[in-house]
Amino acid sequence: MSKHYGVCCDGCNANEFCTTRYKCQICPDYDLCLTCYNAKKETQNHLNSHKMIAIGLPPMKDSTLLAKQHTDQMDHLEAAYLSKFLSNLSTDTIQKKTLSRSSEMLDKQVTSETWSKMISSTESLNAQSTSYNRVKIFSSTEKLAERSNTNNRRDTQPFSVSTALSVEHLEKFSYNELYEFLIRYDENLRSLAEKFKKERVSGIDLMNFEDDDYKNLMITYGEKKKLRLLIEQKKSISISSSSSNSAQKQALNIKDLQITLEQRSEQRHLLNKIMHQSSSTISSPQNNFAQQSLVTQDQLLNIPENVTKIPIVVSTSSTLDIPVIQSSTPIVIELDRSKPHIPTTKISLPNSSTGPHSSSVHFLTFYHPDRNALVTKPIIDDPYDINNYGTYKLIIYSQDSQHIITETLLNVVPEIEICVPKQFAIRDSINNIVIGGIITLKCVGKDSVVFTGTTDQNGLITLPDNLPDGSYQVEVHSPNNPKLQHLKFIMVIFQNRRQNVLNKFLGRSDLESNQMHIVLEWNAEPRDLDSHLYSSDGKHVYFQNKDDKDMTLDCDVTTGFGPETITFTLQPNLKYVYAVHRYSPEPKLTQSKAKITFYLDTEKTHISKVGSQDKLINGEIHHIPEVTRPNATFWIVCMIDSSTKQIQFFPNTFEEHNHFDTDIIGRKYFTS
Repeated sequence: MSKHYGVCCDGCNANEFCTTRYKCQICPDYDLCLTCYNAKKETQNHLNSHKMIAIGLPPMKDSTLLAKQHTDQMDHLEAAYLSKFLSNLSTDTIQKKTLSRSSEMLDKQVTSETWSKMISSTESLNAQSTSYNRVKIFSSTEKLAERSNTNNRRDTQPFSVSTALSVEHLEKFSYNELYEFLIRYDENLRSLAEKFKKERVSGIDLMNFEDDDYKNLMITYGEKKKLRLLIEQKKSISISSSSSNSAQKQALNIKDLQITLEQRSEQRHLLNKIMHQSSSTISSPQNNFAQQSLVTQDQLLNIPENVTKIPIVVSTSSTLDIPVIQSSTPIVIELDRSKPHIPTTKISLPNSSTGPHSSSVHFLTFYHPDRNALVTKPIIDDPYDINNYGTYKLIIYSQDSQHIITETLLNVVPEIEICVPKQFAIRDSINNIVIGGIITLKCVGKDSVVFTGTTDQNGLITLPDNLPDGSYQVEVHSPNNPKLQHLKFIMVIFQNRRQNVLNKFLGRSDLESNQMHIVLEWNAEPRDLDSHLYSSDGKHVYFQNKDDKDMTLDCDVTTGFGPETITFTLQPNLKYVYAVHRYSPEPKLTQSKAKITFYLDTEKTHISKVGSQDKLINGEIHHIPEVTRPNATFWIVCMIDSSTKQIQFFPNTFEEHNHFDTDIIGRKYFTS
């Protein structure tokens, strides 16, 4: 399992934990695990107000190291084969020429040109980093390892006591076997044997001893003479024993060499293929800022004072240093003002990117000269496809796309809100615990169920820790209460990124014709968000007026999370405006992760959307725009016209006053 190697949580002292790591940007060398971060743990001089950067779990090994390890394995295997050839060579001229030609072929395979190509390809692999390529490399490496292990097993079968401690097997002795052999060989070598055992000197090590090795181990002249005599005995036995079957062994050795060369050729072909795939996916500079929604543009135009800042990370950096970013919130890349081609005006900039799924993941970049802030945000076509996540190389260009301003690595991860939690907490829309609720997880695209369970007396259910990365269809229902909705939604798991607890509220399924059910939920802060429903005949339902004939506030929560639930029946020729008010003083409305779920019986009630041919569907969810509005007190969500049976959503619309006990909001937006 992946973990943060060498890192200890300063909150609970957990060592090398397996959750997201949060690093404080104020306290030196201060880290928290996900549990302590969610618990807002404060220790020593660390405060909750300190800015922290989330660092995800290390993904697969850095591809450069992987390829280097891969090549080292191949080179080691080839060297082993050559060593075996040399030890078994006869004096036959034809055999010498055959081996010489084979050795030359191997030498050509490991020239600096080949190594340069491998480094180049691994740099492309670092940008591409697809699961397909990784599996290929691991598969290929495993084949080599398997072949090497087979030969090792063949050469290191356990000996019987009678044969294991004979000099002819000297090169196969482990350090323990060498210790026992030397004592039996000459009792006067006991102190030397103990020294060898302490230094873990094996038989093959002894066979390869040089003068420096004898000096470093402070071996006496007499001991050295005995050891060299022993090594000469071994060599003479090897020569005599090999003379009888050298031809057969030579044929086997040449065959093994051919297999090794074929393996090397396959590896080169694979790496060349990766280089070709990587180069074919490098995109040209694009600037798609103008094509984005007003909310997305607003996010890049108006950045908060406490926006997360990240350093530039080059391709040679450790994967642990690559900053983790989500698609929901922009981040700022720190720039050196002395770099050429940095613009002097506030402007969007073109960029290109390479990564696991560059065709489905794009980046927006915007420069703020007044703050020397280069803001970027990933745009993901399908956030529920985990192939879109991983390490991307982002290259940012000058306005004319002719010059590179900077380039950096970014680790794009799914928003935590769509990640499968460790626990579900199930309640109905008026906050009653759902006992005996059933939760089922299925892999998207497959019918097989990977998990099913039932909620306990607290409405909780714990999910397995070992769920593999992927997209999951989650189903939640209460067999004991058929009047509650049967929920279906998609979530993901990526690099063990999991929420601790996720609340799910089941809306009503027994709604009448023209009846609607609106459920508001949000994060822990602000503590108190309120639902407000205004009708054009002067009615206003909220926490101070919970019931007004055909409009009711079913549930009011003042401690975070929700639900705030309103149920109403559309009356002829009336208009309805729904809004969310931040009652508590925390200035975090747009960062509250507030979302609205609409429930209705679509067979009895048909509501179409203004400006679209789509209809409002049962269970449809709308999220608050995560923009910079520190003074926002009202989020204006929608207006419903009962006469036309249409709903109009107000994108990115906020108010900055506290007249929550008046009908100002309703009167303003009835005519919008």
